[in-house]
Amino acid sequence: PDHHRSWIVAMIGVQAVDWLGTVAYLVTGALTLSTVTSAAFLPLVFIAALWRPATREQSAPEPVSLPT
Repeated sequence: PDHHRSWIVAMIGVQAVDWLGTVAYLVTGALTLSTVTSAAFLPLVFIAALWRPATREQSAPEPVSLPT
């Protein structure tokens, strides 16, 4: 998964926007909880499933000595 980390982070962002949109419609009363059913919590489940800290430690590159 580390090779595809940018796609995973993008999907986390998409799910966050999806959840925020659902919450906004619920708060304004445009939709009811019975209307959105699983859309109220599934984006959070997907975010939790995709969320994983990077496994590789970032280290500084070794300095290169120039020939003199």
